[in-house]
Amino acid sequence: LTREVLVLYHHNKVELITHVSAGGGYYYPCPGGGGTCGPAITPDGNFRALSFAPGWVTVPLGYMYNPVFFIGRAYAIHGDIPVPLQPVSHGCVRIPMYIAAFFHKLVHLGARHGTPVYIRGLAPGTR
Repeated sequence: LTREVLVLYHHNKVELITHVSAGGGYYYPCPGGGGTCGPAITPDGNFRALSFAPGWVTVPLGYMYNPVFFIGRAYAIHGDIPVPLQPVSHGCVRIPMYIAAFFHKLVHLGARHGTPVYIRGLAPGTR
């Protein structure tokens, strides 16, 4: 997160590197107008690629394209517009649309055998 970059390994070799936009650290309106939610932080820790949903998916905070979920159905690596070179998401990991078109094909899914997702650090400006 400190560098806003995703690196995907396959058999201990780099298969993909792309910039990302993680949680921006700001507070945002709660879904349904129920006050203020947040802060918009991408959690760090060890996770797994759990599931995939094709196309544009509607979630309480907006839309995400081809999400690969790593914490329930709340946090995902997904395509979006825009993916600026700074953290602006609500907490998910945004990737460029052209990467989201095939990213799900590069990972294994499932709680036991899903591709590990390691998130480290804090996005710039969220400390």
